[in-house]
Amino acid sequence: MGISTFIKRKITQIRQGGGLVILRKMKLVLQLLKDLVSCILAIPAMMIIRLIRPWLLVRIGGLISSRIGHFAANTELYLCERDAGINKPMQRHIDIFYMGHKPTCNLQLATMWKRVLHIWPSWFLAELILSKVGSIG
Repeated sequence: MGISTFIKRKITQIRQGGGLVILRKMKLVLQLLKDLVSCILAIPAMMIIRLIRPWLLVRIGGLISSRIGHFAANTELYLCERDAGINKPMQRHIDIFYMGHKPTCNLQLATMWKRVLHIWPSWFLAELILSKVGSIG
């Protein structure tokens, strides 16, 4: 399929669907632009993490925040392992997390986890996970 066929098909869809189709296509374009920007930001971050690895190991992991049981228990298990020294690398390290699902099942618990864990935005760290920088567990 050539580009001209693609454009003609999209114009036909807009003519048949009207304003709702335009809004849906605009929403899709904005989502693709947002994904592109996060990918572009993830590349230098990934390179920095790879360069500092001999001195500082950066581990990235997602918190399962869609269900209260997983959000509370799995995160607490990680904290207990950290306190007991289990699964702790020998070199200096930092563990960075992101909340995997929107909306979060319990906002108060999320606020409390943010006090004891390094939690960064999911739109940024999810791209690093996809680029296989590293993960916890």
